[in-house]
Amino acid sequence: VLKCSTNGTLDWLADIEHGTYLDAAPSLMAGSDGNLYGTTSVGGLKNSGTIFRLTLQGNYTRLYSFSGPDGVFPRGELVQDTDGNFYGTTTSGGAHNWGTVFKYSTNGVLSTLFSFAGPDGNAPAGGLVRTPDGTLYGTTAGGGLQDLGTVFKISPSGVLTSLVSFVATNGVYPLGYEPRAGLLLEEDGNLLGVNSWGGQSYNGTVFRMTPNGAASTLVDFHNETGNAPHSALIKSVNGNIYGTALEGGLYGGGTIFQLNPAGQVTTLHHFQGTEGINPVSGLLEAPDGNLYGATQSVFVGTNYNRYGGLFRCGTNGDFTPLMAFDGVNGRTPSAPLVQGPDGFIYGTTAETGSTNKISTIFKISTNGSFSSLVSFDSSVGLTPNSLTVGTNGLLYGITFSGGISNYGNIFSVSTNGLFTSLAQLTALTGGKSVAPLTLHPDGNFYGVTSYGGTNDAGTFFKLNHAGNLSIISHFPSIYHSLDKYGLTIGRDGNFYAFFAGGGAEDDGRFIRISPAGDLTELYNFTYNDSRWPLGIPLLVDSGAFYATTTYGGSKGAGSLIRLYEPSLTFAAIGNSDITLSWPAAATNYTLQSATSLNSPIWTTLNLTLSVTNQTNSVVLPKEAGNKFFRLSQ
Repeated sequence: VLKCSTNGTLDWLADIEHGTYLDAAPSLMAGSDGNLYGTTSVGGLKNSGTIFRLTLQGNYTRLYSFSGPDGVFPRGELVQDTDGNFYGTTTSGGAHNWGTVFKYSTNGVLSTLFSFAGPDGNAPAGGLVRTPDGTLYGTTAGGGLQDLGTVFKISPSGVLTSLVSFVATNGVYPLGYEPRAGLLLEEDGNLLGVNSWGGQSYNGTVFRMTPNGAASTLVDFHNETGNAPHSALIKSVNGNIYGTALEGGLYGGGTIFQLNPAGQVTTLHHFQGTEGINPVSGLLEAPDGNLYGATQSVFVGTNYNRYGGLFRCGTNGDFTPLMAFDGVNGRTPSAPLVQGPDGFIYGTTAETGSTNKISTIFKISTNGSFSSLVSFDSSVGLTPNSLTVGTNGLLYGITFSGGISNYGNIFSVSTNGLFTSLAQLTALTGGKSVAPLTLHPDGNFYGVTSYGGTNDAGTFFKLNHAGNLSIISHFPSIYHSLDKYGLTIGRDGNFYAFFAGGGAEDDGRFIRISPAGDLTELYNFTYNDSRWPLGIPLLVDSGAFYATTTYGGSKGAGSLIRLYEPSLTFAAIGNSDITLSWPAAATNYTLQSATSLNSPIWTTLNLTLSVTNQTNSVVLPKEAGNKFFRLSQ
């Protein structure tokens, strides 16, 4: 684990023994206790991933080891709730071996909240995002109606709802497919996500989704603007949204892009050569106003070293390479960076060049001093996900594997590298999470696992700052093996997330999870719209969620999408008729009516709709007495 200053100086904090997943560096999040928390995708007692804690001084503690039934291969950032519990996902394991959502409680108990079964998604890899009401949202890279990924939500108790299933029709992926990054929660309660593929050019998409799963494509990537976006979006203080594309651009090495509130996309930087290529970790906006991230390869001499590096980019496009990893101090940083309470930037690497395949947690100081905080071995977890800062100043995280059951471990780490293992994940709790922990306003961390749990489909869990883990719910078998990405907390307090895969066409799902674990599928991505949303949904002020998809969209290469809850608009026409209108993208909603708001019976209206400018409308005659209308899923 390394710490990097905004000037590029690295501090070595810790080494983490790593397995075979070179693209799955440990992800970190800052816990409410001030420590860093993360996951490793392998390692631990069963080499199935771990959750760990790392103090800012570099003290490392393995919290939990995944074992299979509780999930395998945790990936993505953990999220924390106001009680201090953590939530994350595993990409495999669980009741159906298709991934889990799990909760790691403050007392160190891991609970499998949900196990994916396939139709409801599989392989969640982007972590979860938590909404103010405690619901967790995430994505699965596979599963769904066409195995193209899903977006889901899950309550802290483990009730999962598939919101989006990415699908294709006649070879077209309008929304894209294969979401491998988490969702971004917007201020208005909507979520943004990315699909790695699909869209008009098959280069990926950015999509927006309402908390109830109404999704629309915002951006279709093409080669010039970048393709295959794999990372979650971030919302800047300047009101714009920023993200990265893994490939494409002028030099083929990926791009940094900006999306303004009007929906216009600008490419800020094209990666090439010695400055690094393939930005897979996403971006972090530091207090200095700059964007920080990591690349997977750097050109040294006549070859790419495949070790990766760190960079800084201004919102005006000014780009500065900060450092290049050399294999000794780490390699393959792929998890999102996080800012600690001490002002340092923290991150993880998938492995070093040693024969033991050590994963690390690092920090970079603001004056450029580099430190390694923690080295992971299989007993404390392998492949930690992104860290989450706790309210106590510690950083909390979860490993994808390793620990006592090889299902991962939940841990905390201080800013000086003091590592504490908090909860060992097992087949019962869920594990193999690719999602970071999400810190909820209730003080707990929330997360999901991809494998393990009652149905071997992953779990939804809560973890307090002391490491007490609670499995809130077990995902149904339909979510087996789906990557379950990071959670975003919506304005309603629920969690929102993508499941990669699952849904009607197995193109991914958008899910809402309440803090009690109630899961609702809000949207199933399709072949025709967008496929495989990745990472954590981005919530903006309007309540919409933004994200990117790996596939699908109008050109089939991924898209930038927006998901939001549709509103029903009423307008009177003269004295005899009324017009009801709502977004045409809300295909999973039906118009219903009743004579009283308190009526237990609402009648579905099967009417012929007029569609103009992507808006449904219907004209109805006025009737005597009261009549109420609603959109219902």
